[in-house]
Amino acid sequence: MSLVFLLHLAELKLSLSLRQDSGFLSANVGDNMTLKCFYEGDVAAMFYWYKQTLGQKPLLMCSFYKYEKNAIFHNEFKNDPRFKLEIETNGNQLKIFELQHSDAATYFCVNGLSFDFEFGDGVTLSSESYEVASPPVLVYFLSAALAFTITLVVLLASSVYETNKINSRRCTDSQARSSTASTQHVEGQDADNLHYAALSENKAHRPRRQRDNTDTVCVYSSIK
Repeated sequence: MSLVFLLHLAELKLSLSLRQDSGFLSANVGDNMTLKCFYEGDVAAMFYWYKQTLGQKPLLMCSFYKYEKNAIFHNEFKNDPRFKLEIETNGNQLKIFELQHSDAATYFCVNGLSFDFEFGDGVTLSSESYEVASPPVLVYFLSAALAFTITLVVLLASSVYETNKINSRRCTDSQARSSTASTQHVEGQDADNLHYAALSENKAHRPRRQRDNTDTVCVYSSIK
């Protein structure tokens, strides 16, 4: 049975050759992807796209007749705007928009003539996300850096507060000392005036000789 099937494939390739993108494609979640399928020959045929998830059977996505302009989507792909098929004269393009993790699979372009089917080589699509690519070490480093920055800001704020507090206290003490010194100076001047007034009063009621002594005492008191 397998041998007959291989012979049918060989005969089919003589009249209609099918080529599609093959290999391994990698894309990020949210990207758009285009899978191309080309064919040659004038034999009328039906074309299909199948999706095979790892460990699962191939699932029919869409089908269309070679000379038609619109494809019919099936199963879970029906009425899903993320999937679109563009049909050209000698090929078609399966477009997948806004890739999701569930889109990771192998996609086959297939043509069918009567009961014979020709599968393309298949293309495997792998989806990746930026979050998965971020190493845990970088996350830990950024967390530690953030904690250090917060601690440093708190320490600087505390230091500024203490400095302002000390400067305010010094300013208050300086003003207090200045006020005290000014008061003492005024009181000293008042005392000198009182002594002078007292001596002058005595000088006015004493004899001349005693007045001279009063002058001497007054000068001595002023120097002292």
